[in-house]
Amino acid sequence: MLMRFPKRSGPLKQCLTLIRVFSGGVFAIVMLARSILVSVSADDIVVTNDLILEKGAILKARLVVRASHVTIEGNGATLQGPGTVGETNTLEQAGVGVLLEGSVNVTIRNLNARGFATGLLARDGRALLIEGCDFSDNYHNPKHGWGELPPRGGLRLEHVRQSVVRNNKANRVWDGLHFVDSDENLIEDNDFWRCSNTCAKLWHSSRNRFLRNNLSYGIRIDRAAGEVHARDSTSVLIESGSDDNDWFRNDVTHGGDGIFIRVLNGWVSRGNVFVENDASYANNNCIESWSPGNIYIRNKANYGSYGFWLGGSDQTVLIGNESAFNGQTNGNHNAPEPGFGHGGIVIVGGPSSHTVISGNWCHHNNGGGIVFRGDAASKGARWRTHHWIVQQNRLENNRWGLWGRWGDEFWLANNSATNNVEGNSIADTTHVRQAEDHRAVTLPPHAELLGPSRAVVGMPVRFDASSSRDSAGRPLHFRWTAG
Repeated sequence: MLMRFPKRSGPLKQCLTLIRVFSGGVFAIVMLARSILVSVSADDIVVTNDLILEKGAILKARLVVRASHVTIEGNGATLQGPGTVGETNTLEQAGVGVLLEGSVNVTIRNLNARGFATGLLARDGRALLIEGCDFSDNYHNPKHGWGELPPRGGLRLEHVRQSVVRNNKANRVWDGLHFVDSDENLIEDNDFWRCSNTCAKLWHSSRNRFLRNNLSYGIRIDRAAGEVHARDSTSVLIESGSDDNDWFRNDVTHGGDGIFIRVLNGWVSRGNVFVENDASYANNNCIESWSPGNIYIRNKANYGSYGFWLGGSDQTVLIGNESAFNGQTNGNHNAPEPGFGHGGIVIVGGPSSHTVISGNWCHHNNGGGIVFRGDAASKGARWRTHHWIVQQNRLENNRWGLWGRWGDEFWLANNSATNNVEGNSIADTTHVRQAEDHRAVTLPPHAELLGPSRAVVGMPVRFDASSSRDSAGRPLHFRWTAG
């Protein structure tokens, strides 16, 4: 049914008109101001202007937004899709509940969509606000095996930027929130838990901020059948050039992994900063990364098989994290490694250079508190873990405090080790330097290096670190390594 309302003659009055539209059992309440074009069928409600739905209504329809600068007030109404909750064969063919394409400055509030393949899909949008909505009980497949499926679930945003996703739900879905090529968005105070693939998934999406979201229980596993692996399900998945995202105080507990920075296609994700997130109780790794250049500050990575598993993570910084009770036989203890078993902060399986591990608390791990290992197959001949600063960490009640093989250039300072069953175990490692313990020295020096960012063959290169300084004015010592 197509309804066209001509523009009023004369000045527009302040009052707005409410009209109830029926079509094939579908109804909506439309707020009218000036001219408006509303297309309604048994399957679609096409929005071209501000829209208010009747409070608590059940609509067997989807919403298609073909406008910018409009507000959709859902009033707790539910879009009911053609799929049946729990029947994956009907849900996978059930389409999209809310579709936005090319929209700018659209607000959607207090709307529910269930029984679809995907609750909401936004493409090529900017300045969107999605708030207080519920996209639970769309496509969900906890019995699927290994491997990917077509994108489905709660919310999917493609080429969306400078938008806000706030205080929404997407539970019992495949992917809670899926970003593709989407940058500079704010995602805060959402409840995206109990997802069978991921709670939040980023593909080539950068400079987004994730604040205080519930992203827990991103896991797909059949424990009753004795399954021990979680089929690459994870609470948070970051991949393919998803750079410079900020993650603050999110709950990412009880996942297959908690946070997983994946590099299946060789495209790393760098510059991500994780602050005060809780990634505990992961079936496998609380935090796993195969990408360089990421920062982890005051996160919790406890009660997993491993706390941090950071293979191939060059130029990584870990400050003030807690990693505890990982690999315990009465908890998660999957995939033990030869030599050290499990661990708190573990960097093995790929090159790791220029790494700072400072002020972390690693305790009660069934393996090493901190673990490094160069190339095991060649016993360090192909590559070695290289150039680490390990300082001011507390290593307590682990099997080993520090366990390492095939490393080079390790700087150890002011670490405390207490009640580790087998002490430290470091072998086949060159240039290990243990600074004299000086508990009065609590601040690192400020290092400042002046020099070119690249060198030309045959031309002299000058590097100058003389502007470096100690916070208390103490003299500094320098060691240079080139190559």
